[in-house]
Amino acid sequence: MKTVLIIEQDKTFKENLVELLELEGYKVKSASNLTEAEIQILKLKPSVIICDETSIYGEFEKLNNALIEAHKNSGLIIINTDGTNQNFKEADAYLKMPFRDDELLAKMNSLLGHNAS
Repeated sequence: MKTVLIIEQDKTFKENLVELLELEGYKVKSASNLTEAEIQILKLKPSVIICDETSIYGEFEKLNNALIEAHKNSGLIIINTDGTNQNFKEADAYLKMPFRDDELLAKMNSLLGHNAS
C-alpha cells in the first residue's frame, strides 16, 4: 500500500483530501505545517507528498532538505493558485486551485507509475 503525506493547514480541505485518497486505497497521513511534516517524512517515508504551497510559505528549501535527507524518492505535488513552479522548482507536479479529484488522482498515478482506472 502506497503512503501519502498531505501538508495542509486548512482542516476541512485536508480532511477531504484524506478521505478521497483513502477511498482510492492509499494509506494517508497529514501535517498542518512543516515541523509536523518533517517528523512524518522521517517516520513514514511517503511515496507521495501533497503540499499546499501556503502551508509552507517561505520554507521551500527546508522542505526540500527534509526530502533529501529522509527519502528523496518521494514524489512531490505542490498545490497553489497558479499551477506553476515559481517558488518550488523541485516539485514533480503542480495543481492549480481549485482542482478536480480526477486531476489529483491523475497526477498521483503518473508519479506512482499507475494507469488511471
